[in-house]
Amino acid sequence: MITLPTSHSWFPYSHHGQRKQAQVRLFCFHHAGGSASVFRSWQSSAFNNIEIWPVQLPGRENRFREAPLTELAVLIPQIKEAILPYLDRPFAFFGHSMGVMICFELARMLRKQHQLEPRHLFFSAFAEFQQPRPAPFYHLPEEQFIAVFQQRFEGFSSEVLASRELLDLCVPILRADFTLVQTYHYTPDEPFSCPITALGGSQDKVVNPDSLAAWQQHTQGRFLLHMFPGKHLFIQTAQESLLAYVSQALANDF
Repeated sequence: MITLPTSHSWFPYSHHGQRKQAQVRLFCFHHAGGSASVFRSWQSSAFNNIEIWPVQLPGRENRFREAPLTELAVLIPQIKEAILPYLDRPFAFFGHSMGVMICFELARMLRKQHQLEPRHLFFSAFAEFQQPRPAPFYHLPEEQFIAVFQQRFEGFSSEVLASRELLDLCVPILRADFTLVQTYHYTPDEPFSCPITALGGSQDKVVNPDSLAAWQQHTQGRFLLHMFPGKHLFIQTAQESLLAYVSQALANDF
């Protein structure tokens, strides 16, 4: 029997993030190989003006029985249908790495089909689409795939690298996610009217400040660029200062 995704599938931690006094609902989209739980701790740390709603993609955690999707054209309409009922208050999107691409295209679809636009877009650790990018590696044999991933992102701990069982769990999801990212083709469109904030880690090997600054062309509104100490996953190591920055940026929108 096929199990169809429900709203709880997409937003498994939404009930933890609800705040009656919140000004804005912040939907958070995780990186390749990640999951909604990356943002779980944000809900207890976030300031009172924000509701944090982590978005769960198929193939992980509560959705592990579903196949991860490898085409953005398939994924975005599904997220749009799931998220529409929850855009009943001001909302914003935060995407980290792969999550940037997802929330960018989701925001464009919502604008085109429903005349809805986020109050703010936060693009974290992902170079603007037209910037130079390293060669794709999603199609490489497993040993090479792991080596390139580790060289660029340092995403596997030594424990995972030493465990065949853990690699067998992680690599298929990672490969699917990087297939989604590295087969994407950007098409130009009108810039957003909402503010865009680009965020990066000062020690990130893949994304540099210039490639983040290029996001400015995608907004007619305010553009901000801020770098935090840390590598590609600075959202975990600089969480407190990052959340304070995001909270203040959202407060400035009201």
